[in-house]
Amino acid sequence: MVCGAVNVFAHHRHWLPQPSREAVLLADPDAIVVAAAPSQHDALASWQPWTSLRAVARRRLYTVDPVLLHRATARSLEGVEALCRHIEDARGNGPER
Repeated sequence: MVCGAVNVFAHHRHWLPQPSREAVLLADPDAIVVAAAPSQHDALASWQPWTSLRAVARRRLYTVDPVLLHRATARSLEGVEALCRHIEDARGNGPER
């Protein structure tokens, strides 16, 4: 568990590098976090039509730079910090609302 959040795909026996859209729709998460470079302004656009998803309906769609999360470097802590800020925002405790 990171940032006190529960990964809705943690119960899968095999690592899921990218869950299918169907799996996300079935899980109906409270928030969706996508690894996307800061220059990818449309990284979350594909989720917008799915207004029945809690994350979309509540505007809890976030991106984190994959360079910060997917590479095991000292900057990984920056990625985790960004993820935790988004989680806090999704809970209604962050400054992003």
